[in-house]
Amino acid sequence: MRAVRGSDIGHVGILSANPQKPWQAERVSRTLIVMRHCKSAWPVGVRDLERPLNARGERDAPRMGTWIGEHVGAPDEARVSPARRTRQTWGLVSTALGIPREAADFDPGVYEATWWDLLDLIRRCPEQARTLMLLGHNPTMEDLTDELAGSGDPDALKRARLRFPTGAVAVLDSDSPWSKWGSDCAFLRAFATP
Repeated sequence: MRAVRGSDIGHVGILSANPQKPWQAERVSRTLIVMRHCKSAWPVGVRDLERPLNARGERDAPRMGTWIGEHVGAPDEARVSPARRTRQTWGLVSTALGIPREAADFDPGVYEATWWDLLDLIRRCPEQARTLMLLGHNPTMEDLTDELAGSGDPDALKRARLRFPTGAVAVLDSDSPWSKWGSDCAFLRAFATP
């Protein structure tokens, strides 16, 4: 597994009132995990929506789940395409993260979404969630990462923009509330591939 991690992101931060000490404020940041499903099979006569993972995908998904756990932690919210290969990827990733498969919302809108459809989904994420994971398909996952990453670790940016293979994970950070996410709002902290 190859990973690229940025150093201190150095964001200014938005402020959130502390209910015990209203004169003090704390930094509130959001992390978005963008993942493309792991490698799938192409069985003859099987509709795209029902394509399963192949052996490599079944091997890579738990490894990527472990990587997410070690570098980001479990997401507070997860939106997953209902395609069989993304459901299977999520099942293996969530097991590696130690969270129930049912923690994800299998959203039909993620299956054929464009990057701006997913941006609308991000903007509707509950503000109390600090980490959101999107698990879907290319070219949307790659396009979304490219659109949101206004800055980042130079090597991570280069690799994510060059190729976003199956099983790839991009980690983006922003101090903006979910409702304010948009083009170039985030810092690409890491990009990992199986």
